[in-house]
Amino acid sequence: MTPTSADPAKQQLAADLQALQAKLAEVKQDNPDVTEAEAQTLLNITTSQPVKKRLVKALIAGGRTAIEEFLDNPYVNVVVAAIEGWKS
Repeated sequence: MTPTSADPAKQQLAADLQALQAKLAEVKQDNPDVTEAEAQTLLNITTSQPVKKRLVKALIAGGRTAIEEFLDNPYVNVVVAAIEGWKS
């Protein structure tokens, strides 16, 4: 999903979330039996600190809905859980 706004922050958020979604899709394709916990661990390992900070900031500012608008349904819970874990 691509934001219609010219807002650079929203564009960056969309790009970050699409990258996470692509990682998860690849993992699910390679291993259909991957658990949500394993997928979250993968995101923890492969996501850079600057991206984590931007996503935490977006989650705090806009809540879960701000994240959900950019993700396909199968990935929402895993990505949101990972981002919530990064808050601490």
